[in-house]
Amino acid sequence: MLARLCVALLCLAGLAVPAHAKKAVTPSLDVLFSRPSVSGVADPALQIELIELIGRAVPGSTLDMATYVLHDVAVRDAVLAAHARGVVVRVVAEGSEPNQAYLDDLAAVLPPGNVVRCANGCNGPVTAQDVSHHKFFVFGELDDGRRDVVVQSSQNLDRSFGLNQNMLISSGDAALADGYRQVFESLAGQVVTAYQAPFTSGDGRVTAWMQPRDTAYDEQAYGSPDLIAAMIEDVACPGSIRIVHSQFATDRPLVIDALVAKRQAGCTVQVMVPEGNQTVPVAQRLAAHGIVVHTFRPGGCHDPAGGSCANGGVHSKILLVDGPSKAAGGAVRRYVYTGSHNLNKGSLIASDDSVVRVDDPAIYAAYDADYRRMMDEMVKIVPSAYPAAALQMAANGPQDQRAPRAAVTRNGYTAVTWTEGGNAVYARIYRDGSPVTGPVKVDMGGVGCATGYHHADGAVGVDDAGNAYVAWAEDGDCRGEHNIAVRRLSPGGTLSATVWANAGQWTGDQVRPRIAVRGTGAFTVVWEDGGAVRASGYSSLTTRVFGPLQLGSGVKPDVAVDGSGTATVVWQEGTHSVYGLRLAAGGTVTKARTRIHENAATQHLAPAVATTPAGDSVVVWSDNDGGVWRVRMRGLTASFGERFTEQPVFYGRFALGQPSDQAQEYPPLCHNAGCAVQGVPSVAADATGRFVVGWNETDLWNSARSLEVYARGFNPDATTAGRLPVVRLNPTTLGSQRDTALTAGPAGFTLFYSDDFDANNYLDIVARTGFTNDGF
Repeated sequence: MLARLCVALLCLAGLAVPAHAKKAVTPSLDVLFSRPSVSGVADPALQIELIELIGRAVPGSTLDMATYVLHDVAVRDAVLAAHARGVVVRVVAEGSEPNQAYLDDLAAVLPPGNVVRCANGCNGPVTAQDVSHHKFFVFGELDDGRRDVVVQSSQNLDRSFGLNQNMLISSGDAALADGYRQVFESLAGQVVTAYQAPFTSGDGRVTAWMQPRDTAYDEQAYGSPDLIAAMIEDVACPGSIRIVHSQFATDRPLVIDALVAKRQAGCTVQVMVPEGNQTVPVAQRLAAHGIVVHTFRPGGCHDPAGGSCANGGVHSKILLVDGPSKAAGGAVRRYVYTGSHNLNKGSLIASDDSVVRVDDPAIYAAYDADYRRMMDEMVKIVPSAYPAAALQMAANGPQDQRAPRAAVTRNGYTAVTWTEGGNAVYARIYRDGSPVTGPVKVDMGGVGCATGYHHADGAVGVDDAGNAYVAWAEDGDCRGEHNIAVRRLSPGGTLSATVWANAGQWTGDQVRPRIAVRGTGAFTVVWEDGGAVRASGYSSLTTRVFGPLQLGSGVKPDVAVDGSGTATVVWQEGTHSVYGLRLAAGGTVTKARTRIHENAATQHLAPAVATTPAGDSVVVWSDNDGGVWRVRMRGLTASFGERFTEQPVFYGRFALGQPSDQAQEYPPLCHNAGCAVQGVPSVAADATGRFVVGWNETDLWNSARSLEVYARGFNPDATTAGRLPVVRLNPTTLGSQRDTALTAGPAGFTLFYSDDFDANNYLDIVARTGFTNDGF
């Protein structure tokens, strides 16, 4: 998936120009991007281009290479071939990196002194933070007539083709090439240098600052000892500042402060970094000031494609600014900053690195498009598979919004309810992924008291007309005991009067209702009452057919209804059992209380159920099997016969105690320090019986990220071919993401969850719409 932009003057005039013109009449700029797939399809576009350029170097010309590592045999072979045909090749690399056998191969063939390996950097002060981290290449002449070709890449000379990278290529600009050659000489001579003024291309479009920096010079020349902070501070608001960086650490506080200041001044500020522990403290600081940090690895890394969690991540080092420039007297500038530098202290003051600014409309447009592509993948995971996928804020307010419950109808209406502020119940209606109503307060506030009332445990169903039926535990008179209230919310936002599902059973604390609604508006409500599971059934909002009935002893019931109105009810008994029964629309038990799980020795908690129109069902629950919490599931027929046996939703790539890749910063489930915890499952099934399971899961490798939200799709028989792979569906990972609520409708499935993406310790309700239960 090679992406290239030719930006010669002829291109700007709208004329077609070959990718490699026979003669470079004027300086030109190209940019390439590698675009790997989250499903593991690598993109060696940058390697292919570099090898092609090396292959075009003419005999007698020069090639100067400054690289961090050389771990790519294809590049080694291309360099040896260039040397064999008479190209004068010189290489500078970081010598402290291990396993550099390919550098040994070059040193054995190239003339003495043409391979220089620096220990802890070439220009830097030789500290533990110091490495020669450059990735630039300067060609004297190519066989297509181009001269003075400079390649500035973000990719190391290895085979990390699963990362998003960028490569800037300048052709025909002697001033820029000579500037890079002078830097190369300084590196090869291992001259300790604190760089000051930049050098600029002959046409003025490219400016390059080398590192390590003379921070005192930068403070005097640019107003900040941190060069990147100065470039951010140069933008006047309103403007746009976007960062895509492989590393961003808290030891660059001036960059953090500059971003916060611009956000507070009205600029748009966006930050995208890869999954990793290093970025969490930065994200927390930025989030405290309203800047959301996107941790880029679409879909997380539960079952790493190609065996590595790096695939689909980001390694570019990019800053995009668009707005009035103070240095330009207030004129609007659209700059691309790229190069090899990382946003950490070592890269600024110790390592050999580069910061390259490009002032060119077409180059900016290309980087802008690639940034938008990555943001699109952040939301859609794989846009080609889920083009309609969207991310919406269902409820975002100053109070805590949590515990969403959701339902969908065959006409595409979806309803969601949640608890807000600890004592209020809200609901919202969608259709085909778009909001129909805003958030509507459903509960009645205080009835017998002005303060101290409590409403919680909202649940919802929806009929074919789009009416949402919300059930909740209501304590409006401050008795400390709840009743089960039901209210209908129309698509027009109108609320009905309240009906009481537990009417006649007024004693005790009635809590945690669940409701299942048919297309006609008939519904069944279940709840727990002091250790008893009860149910009531209605043919309409005002007509109760049966109840309240006691179905069994237990807690945490759930209910789903099939096309005939028969309900499948499941619940937890004690901590070790999940039971269920079938209840006809008239209140008759058609399948008696049955134990659903098979392993009686472990804990089984918080069951959830989904039912097809024909009455087949899937039951999921949290299971502590041998000390490892996993979500398990079982498929049942309408008579509770076996559709598929009890099994985990996802075991993970590694078993407990099995060595895993310790370099992976987002590993699947288990490594030798323990196992992640899965829990609080939800499930939704479509009319064909295909289903999706959602759950919460801890991140072992980073406790600061707390819980994440995952989902996986299945065929009716629990096989996974062609269905949604195991993916993390929260695109931001700061704070806690929890409490999944799934629906499966005609346009696909929708996931609602609670998300503290801004790390303010208050959860918000996020809607993930437009996904289908199909594979990548």
